[in-house]
Amino acid sequence: MTDIDPELWILVHDSDLKELSKGDLPPGVAEFLLDHPDVNVRWGMATNPNADPVLLAKLAEDHDWQVRTKVAEHPKTPTASLRKLAKDTHSQFSVAINPSTPPSILRGLAFDSSVHYTVLGQVARNPKTPVDALRHLANNAETGAAVRALKERGYA
Repeated sequence: MTDIDPELWILVHDSDLKELSKGDLPPGVAEFLLDHPDVNVRWGMATNPNADPVLLAKLAEDHDWQVRTKVAEHPKTPTASLRKLAKDTHSQFSVAINPSTPPSILRGLAFDSSVHYTVLGQVARNPKTPVDALRHLANNAETGAAVRALKERGYA
């Protein structure tokens, strides 16, 4: 493919951007779309299964919580971004269900008393959650959802 101007390419494909952001884009276009005013375009980029981890790291800083939530769910999101998103109340649930979230981040969520109980339930369901964090959740009276999740995992 020859070098193209990302701005011109976007102008030509503007009506298709929501779908195009989910597929393979020409070099330079994805980076250009990071600042697109339509949240659906950025959301689509965050849900793209082929998204570049560098692009996901940039989208993790998006001002819209819906975009950050989708980044938090993406299995290719870099660990450093997941660590930041685990502190974002809008994204914690998505971090907890992400199969690529490292055990250290799941442990941090489990021991954080400010995390909502529904998030803790998902932390308990994540197979990467360390045993010490599962014990903590099981012993905490505030985490009924986590206890139910542990029972689902065979800790009945």
